[in-house]
Amino acid sequence: MIAYTLRQLLSAVPTLFGVVTLVFILVRIVPGDPAIAVLGDNASEQALQAFRERMGLNEPLLA
Repeated sequence: MIAYTLRQLLSAVPTLFGVVTLVFILVRIVPGDPAIAVLGDNASEQALQAFRERMGLNEPLLA
């Protein structure tokens, strides 16, 4: 039983890594601005720029 549980946990690591990677790539590729999605349409340009800077959204995907 312990071996089965350990095997399941070890197989979950690559799956979790794959899901996190996929979500990261989708957030970067999908059109739209995540800053506007989080802060709303009425956010000022300064607030949007500050959010992008803080979250690293203003940096290229491949640096």
